[in-house]
Amino acid sequence: MERFFGSIEMDTERRLVYERRKRQYAESGLTSKNIVTLTFLTNSIVSCFLENPVDAVDYYGVLLRRYSVRIFVDAHSIWPYYVSAKILREIENLCIGKARADVWRFRFVLALLVRMGHGKAPRLEDNKGQQLYAREIIDSCHDKAAFLQRLFRAETLIADAIASHGKEVDIRNAHQDRRFVDNLLRSGGIRQG
Repeated sequence: MERFFGSIEMDTERRLVYERRKRQYAESGLTSKNIVTLTFLTNSIVSCFLENPVDAVDYYGVLLRRYSVRIFVDAHSIWPYYVSAKILREIENLCIGKARADVWRFRFVLALLVRMGHGKAPRLEDNKGQQLYAREIIDSCHDKAAFLQRLFRAETLIADAIASHGKEVDIRNAHQDRRFVDNLLRSGGIRQG
């Protein structure tokens, strides 16, 4: 995983590296925007490819146990792990400081919606299919205008769903409301690709 992540992109601004040991990249010149930890990777894969953004907020140890037979499986392509981290990192980079703080709590839902906007994902075991799918998403992440357009569409889907539910949904906790999120994901218009 570490070698794979390090081989995808060489541009320091865009590069993601997988940190196996704490402070492994402390002297590398890379910042937290470039570094992906096991916690971050677990949260992102559960959200983006297992399509469970409500669970993604859980402690990674809980997620590793809960999804032990569905994530970090040897037969899986590594591409979905990279892509899920890339999407989530792009969203988080837009939320640094107070910028777009309202988006922060919905980041796992947004990451899934952005990923779904690229169409149906290949099976996790389909390395060739996942590589092609990943390349499209990575290119989209590099095109700020295209990425922001997908993100704004996802935000609009969430805002519209909240508005249509009225007082049935607590706006502050909608990102953790499984019924609300499941209905959002089942609703039409998610496939933006």
